Amino acid sequence: MTLAEFVLTAVLAAQPVSSPVAVTRVATPEKALVFDVVVPAPIATVWTAFTTKDGLQTWLWRDVRVALRPGGDWIV
Repeated sequence: MTLAEFVLTAVLAAQPVSSPVAVTRVATPEKALVFDVVVPAPIATVWTAFTTKDGLQTWLWRDVRVALRPGGDWIV
């Protein structure tokens, strides 16, 4: 899943649901677990948290690299 797909999924998942986390097993074309999480925050805040170095450092880890472009880095 690309960063753009992840962010789009996060935005679309902002609809009210009974649980904030849903897990789906994907068997084909590859094995994967897909986590859909509803983040109780404005879209702009979530976008910043996932697409900028400063944003990632607030919740994920201090040593990150983000280059928001096709083929760019999203490294923790």
